[in-house]
Amino acid sequence: MKFDKSKILTVVTADQARVGQKGWFGETPSALEKRVEKEPPKVLERVWLSGDRRYIFRTNDDSWSLFYPAPEPTYAERQAQWVKENDVKVGTKVKITRAFTEDEDGSCCGAHNDLVGKTGVVNNISLRNLLICMDNRSMKAVPYFALEVIKEPTYRPFKNAEEFKPYRDDWLTIDGSFFKPYGYNDVGLLVENTQLTWKYVFDTYTFENGTPCGVKI
Repeated sequence: MKFDKSKILTVVTADQARVGQKGWFGETPSALEKRVEKEPPKVLERVWLSGDRRYIFRTNDDSWSLFYPAPEPTYAERQAQWVKENDVKVGTKVKITRAFTEDEDGSCCGAHNDLVGKTGVVNNISLRNLLICMDNRSMKAVPYFALEVIKEPTYRPFKNAEEFKPYRDDWLTIDGSFFKPYGYNDVGLLVENTQLTWKYVFDTYTFENGTPCGVKI
């Protein structure tokens, strides 16, 4: 990153600083330039705009008179980070949590205030939006900051007959066929006189409603 002295904030331009911003701090332009070259940025925790102060930019360990803001990440970079942190991929279920304006915050999306609370599935991830297949099959380009991932419940295999007992009358399915087991024990299910382990049942069969044949965690 090329150092630009015109971007240094001082007591005169301190109102341009934003608490929570990352950057570098120092007492002279030369010291700032060295820090930019060699040190990671720190977080600006407070700006003293009132009173006669010289050291107006506060970090977690000191106060400084000069602040050099780090470049803000682009929309694409912020979206990529969100996608990574939330393990979002094609097929991920999401909920739209707020309205958004046209191309808000660097995204590439039309304005919408009619989608709040609605859900859909990620159909495509581009640099400046996510294409969501809504429950009504329409496609909407939505910015990442208006989305919340719907966490799918996780399951594990049954441990014994007692855990399976409440489900003994439920239908199981595999490859479009429905059936009920002949019996069950602590090892697993009896299907057509074959003993199946609970692990095998979990990996192979689902209940009629499509959930795994196991216990919700």
